[in-house]
Amino acid sequence: MKAQATQEAERELPPEGLTIGRCIKLIDLGTQESKYRDSVKHNRQILVMFELPDHRMELDGKDVPMAISKKYTLSFNSKSNLRKDMEQWYGTKFDDKQIEASGGFDPSKILGRPAQLMIVHNDSGGKTYANISGLMPLMAGVEAPNQENPSVLFDLDEIDWDVYDSFSEGMKSWIAKSPEFQELEATRSGSAQPEPVKEDYDDLPF
Repeated sequence: MKAQATQEAERELPPEGLTIGRCIKLIDLGTQESKYRDSVKHNRQILVMFELPDHRMELDGKDVPMAISKKYTLSFNSKSNLRKDMEQWYGTKFDDKQIEASGGFDPSKILGRPAQLMIVHNDSGGKTYANISGLMPLMAGVEAPNQENPSVLFDLDEIDWDVYDSFSEGMKSWIAKSPEFQELEATRSGSAQPEPVKEDYDDLPF
């Protein structure tokens, strides 16, 4: 028996440049470990995914929009990447007092919201990846195509096990590393269910 050296299938990436996207998934990854040089940090993280209606691919014999995602630390302080991207996307500076009075940033409110995305390609470990380098509101007079994929909200504070079970093995493994998930897994039979995700989007994400 011999193993052959086969090339990994080339991944189809959305092209670089400005394109329309719509937020379709908001996934709570729980507290994850990140390493940079000699430092190790543990931060609550979320994954925000967009479908790209103008860039298509074939999946299981169907023509579907490509998707792209970006990971954020779940922090809304003025220097956080999440805060900066949300302000660019909504086209306004957020007021700290208004955010505090609303109880903080509610990530679920960006589900279904359209955006213009700047996509760039970066090389890492011998592979090329497509990343979101910027989010912007749609230009005046531009309308986004209708949403094709259902909105998905996964929140470890109000876990929906059906949503978790629908994820890929890679995504489930990622989430399962978090202490929040490990605690919930131990008491899975008593987990709570979240409210249904709204199909519209709000003027402010809080």
